[in-house]
Amino acid sequence: MQLTHQDDVLLLKGDATVAGMTREDYRRLEQACRQPIQAVDLSGIEKADSTCVAVLVAIKRQVGNQTWQLRSVPAAVTALLQLYELEWLA
Repeated sequence: MQLTHQDDVLLLKGDATVAGMTREDYRRLEQACRQPIQAVDLSGIEKADSTCVAVLVAIKRQVGNQTWQLRSVPAAVTALLQLYELEWLA
């Protein structure tokens, strides 16, 4: 998975899957969450599994009470959020 942080938007690209997420990806995610985030854009996500949900929960934990929104959420991610009763993230 690739991520870019620009203009307070965190853009996720590629595969947000168990096979597609590395420790380096998670380290970069932690660094990106130290900066202000107004939105997380998922338009670049090609494949997603429960790892994508875990990434979103990790973002929520790291930014704390900071308000942010999800953009361009793929149907597969929406279905997973509903399955895990985490629609409030979206």
